[in-house]
Amino acid sequence: VIAGLSYEVLKLSDAKPWLHFLSRPGIELQRLTTKEPDDGQVEVAIASLLAAIPGEARDEVFARGPVCEAAWGAVQ
Repeated sequence: VIAGLSYEVLKLSDAKPWLHFLSRPGIELQRLTTKEPDDGQVEVAIASLLAAIPGEARDEVFARGPVCEAAWGAVQ
């Protein structure tokens, strides 16, 4: 029901420019959540993934490049 209502609001606000304010909060939230991550965020993501991978498999990941080793070193 909510998805259908949201679709109708977007459709209506597209047809009537004076109703753009109805869809603006959703558009801004989407813009916020789809930004490219900065280097620090990528480092945290890699370190989190490495923490979840068992030891032997982690060694295979380390063999793929220095970025993974640097991220892992930052959290230990």
